[in-house]
Amino acid sequence: MKKIKVAHIGWLSNDQGPDCITTAWCDINKEKMAENAKKHPDIQMYTDYREMLAKADFDAVVIATPNYVHAEQAIAFLKAGKHVFLEKPMGITKEESDAILKAAEESGKIMAI
Repeated sequence: MKKIKVAHIGWLSNDQGPDCITTAWCDINKEKMAENAKKHPDIQMYTDYREMLAKADFDAVVIATPNYVHAEQAIAFLKAGKHVFLEKPMGITKEESDAILKAAEESGKIMAI
């Protein structure tokens, strides 16, 4: 069985198990990422989620960022064909939540909160 490759934004978990492996982390704190790169050289480090989306190899993303960027990030990953696990709240407004749901439906990917 193929392992699911997982990326994380904000909350840096190192999910390893029979079914999944962490392949990428993203956080805007450059010092935090440099420190973690020393501890986990096998995990790709990014300080911009757009760069991670463009360069990293992963199937699903865990988004644990400030609420005001949830919609922007979730929609970007869904449109790129990634499964999304989104920290709550889903969005700040009904319109943001509706846009996320629409992106999930159109992508055919799993979107969980």
